Amino acid sequence: MSEDVALVGVGMHPFGRHNGVTALQMAAVAARRALADAGIHWEDVDFAAGGSDAGGNADTSVAALGLTGLPFINVRNGCATGGSALTTAHAMLVSGQAEVALVVGFDKHPPGAFNPMPEEWGIGSWYGETGLMLTT
Repeated sequence: MSEDVALVGVGMHPFGRHNGVTALQMAAVAARRALADAGIHWEDVDFAAGGSDAGGNADTSVAALGLTGLPFINVRNGCATGGSALTTAHAMLVSGQAEVALVVGFDKHPPGAFNPMPEEWGIGSWYGETGLMLTT
């Protein structure tokens, strides 16, 4: 068991509104690009972790990537989802449970998705009126 872990490939789907393309399809593009950047194939991956807030369960991206039987953990932890998925993969690697891991994070929100109403969160309207209910 080694605690040395290397990031060997990255991939990204372009930001922007992509009508007719689902968040899961964008995640699959990013995953394929990361694999190509690393010079490996999906079949070489032993473990995957990923997450999305509104784009679907990351593990269902295997429908586009291919069924290999690898363990794929879904993470949903708000803005910390990507970091939590990365931490999960790191734990699998340093424990020796996997030699190659893939981490993917993705989302696709409709226009206006980042206009939360404080009342929907159990907070008074004053919270938004004073500028405290902000999203980045």
